[in-house]
This record gives sequence, C-alpha cells and structure tokens, in this order.
Amino acid sequence: MRSNTQQFGRRDDGGLRRYDYEEETVFVADLGTETGDATVDAVDGTAIVVAESGEQFEFALPDGAREPSIRNGVLTIEVAR
Repeated sequence: MRSNTQQFGRRDDGGLRRYDYEEETVFVADLGTETGDATVDAVDGTAIVVAESGEQFEFALPDGAREPSIRNGVLTIEVAR
C-alpha cells in the first residue's frame, strides 16, 4: 500500500496531517492529551469535538467522509477516494 503524506499547520502545534492511500484519504489532527476523555459527533457536515474540560473544536468534513473518531486526543477522519 503506497501512501502520500502532507502536513498542514505548524509542526509544534500538532497540526493536521493528510495521508493519501489508493482507496482512501485519512486526515489526522493531534489535539493533545489535554483534551482528556473527548467525544466527537458529526452534525451537518461538521465534526464537533468536545474535550473533557468542555472546550470545543469544530472541523468541516469533506464530502464522502465516514464517521469521525477520536482516541487519545487524536481525531481521525477517513474519506473514500
């Protein structure tokens, strides 16, 4: 499986990374461990992350995005190609 990786944002802030594979593109955002036990929901084309502290992050979902997930402060959005 071949991949092409692209990073958006500053290296010190975790930023958003994009991984292109043959069958899908995966977007990964490291929100950091300070998010604690965060949850993510998809509402009207937007991924809404709510951190344990109550802080909220929003990300526009691209067309074709599957249900977003978050684990250990890392948001993952998969998009079929």
